[in-house]
Amino acid sequence: MQVTESKRIIPCFRMQIQPSAIKPQLSLMLLSRACFYAFIILKPFYLMKSGSFQLGDLFLMLSLLALLVAQGFSVVIKRSDGWLVCFVALTFVVNGVYAAQYGNIGIIGASLMYLYNLFAVIVFGYHADNRTFLKATIILLRFDLLIQLLIYFTGLGSTYGGSRYMGTFNDPNQFGVFVFFAFLIIKMGEKKLGKRSTFFDDAVALFLVYQSVSVGMFLGFGAYYVCLVVNAILFLRLSAGKWLFLAFLGMALCIAGLSVGLSVGSAVSALFGDSLAHKFLTKFNGGSLVESFIADRQLVKVVEHPEYLVFGSGEGFMWRFASGGPALEIHSTPIGIIFYYGLIPSVVLAVWVAAKIKNGRVGGYYMGVPHPCLDQVLGSREPKAAALLDARGAGGCPDGCRL
Repeated sequence: MQVTESKRIIPCFRMQIQPSAIKPQLSLMLLSRACFYAFIILKPFYLMKSGSFQLGDLFLMLSLLALLVAQGFSVVIKRSDGWLVCFVALTFVVNGVYAAQYGNIGIIGASLMYLYNLFAVIVFGYHADNRTFLKATIILLRFDLLIQLLIYFTGLGSTYGGSRYMGTFNDPNQFGVFVFFAFLIIKMGEKKLGKRSTFFDDAVALFLVYQSVSVGMFLGFGAYYVCLVVNAILFLRLSAGKWLFLAFLGMALCIAGLSVGLSVGSAVSALFGDSLAHKFLTKFNGGSLVESFIADRQLVKVVEHPEYLVFGSGEGFMWRFASGGPALEIHSTPIGIIFYYGLIPSVVLAVWVAAKIKNGRVGGYYMGVPHPCLDQVLGSREPKAAALLDARGAGGCPDGCRL
């Protein structure tokens, strides 16, 4: 295996490797990848309650351990991921203060979850520039989605409240999040490998998310398709005819959506019950838009304790806020992060996210994602923005990576 050093990435490990040590090190690296593959396959299967250490988590830890041993435990975190390390450290500080104040060590558990995520970022980021690893990851994630689809049609999956499908997960929102992000990684991985995308993954993922009745993930798909169109409009030279086509298509979709929303309210309720369509149309009944949003997203505690948006409240032990509504976590990730950890840690996390997006990369993948619908409408499979990122990021390497 030929290894070419890239100027874009700071080496994660620095050490002198003797010829006799190359073979054991290679074996450990292969073991690390194999354990990560097992993690991808097993992660969707929740054998215990949420928050517990699942079987898939064991293989992620084994993957990390094999990577560390292979590199002699001499770890140098990538510069951009230093912000994530800082954020995780700050969560331990904030949660530690409240754990001591309330005598509840369970509050530290949230920080352990962030530490776990940091481990996943480190392992995945180290291997992601290897084409073989990337191809295997895409195949396994697609396999995960197909398994969930098979489980759905065989009737073996679980449901929440008898209507929200959650497959092998413990919660329909967990299920929806996994499906959506598996879909995104597949798409961005195909982009990096230079493969043309198909509608197959879209159809499978959209169907599964619809069954979960996860409004957030359904909106996520909407944002994904909007970004594809915006990316094409901003970075491709379109003829007047194509501009007109896109404008007409957008107007038609808006009019159709508005017409459907205004005409089928009661019919949807009768026909679909607690389906995604019904949830969209009835979400804000019984109050103003703002009041309904606050109640639905569990934001009453934020309204009653705005000071925590500056200093942080710690994550967990929600019974502290039971007087301000149900003792449930906030159902909005950005607002939740700010409320739990305050302004400074939230800014640190935002800087990490911005650092990933700045170079057109998220988790090692380029943001410019080709899609067959844009290929047909716009007559191009390679948005100029993505091409520029490929050339800039790899010093002119055609496929955007050096291996």
